[in-house]
Amino acid sequence: MTFPKIKGKTVNGERRTLPEDFEGHYQVVVLAFTKYQQADVDSWMPFLNNLKRHNSQLQVYEVPVIERMFFFKRMLLDTWMYNGIDDPDVRNRTITLYTNVSEFLKSLNLTHIETIYTLLMDNQGTVYWRGSGPYNENRGSDLMLKLRLLEPQSAQSGA
Repeated sequence: MTFPKIKGKTVNGERRTLPEDFEGHYQVVVLAFTKYQQADVDSWMPFLNNLKRHNSQLQVYEVPVIERMFFFKRMLLDTWMYNGIDDPDVRNRTITLYTNVSEFLKSLNLTHIETIYTLLMDNQGTVYWRGSGPYNENRGSDLMLKLRLLEPQSAQSGA
């Protein structure tokens, strides 16, 4: 499965084309679909930030996926997100996608928007691991194991 090519913007307003503008050799991308899922996204962040500190090839992104809307509604939502996130680093790694959510879900073989999804992928968009729901030790261990299994491949390829 491959992450679809799609345009978005960071909370700081910088345009990004994904997956090509992801900056790590590997990415953990946490997808959320409603503002009520932010607590589930936040549940992953201590674990993911610690994982990132110990793996220089890894980047972490929060990606809100929102149905397309009129410019003024989009501008209002973007302003709320900007004002709600104080940390410039978090603003830079939060990339909002305004898209056809059903098509986006279908492209990643995801079933619904009632939960968040966490993806481990490379910088080409190949998805190696997927979890759903808030962080728990089992999901974190599964993700860490998959990342460890991938690391020898990146060393062999000279990455």
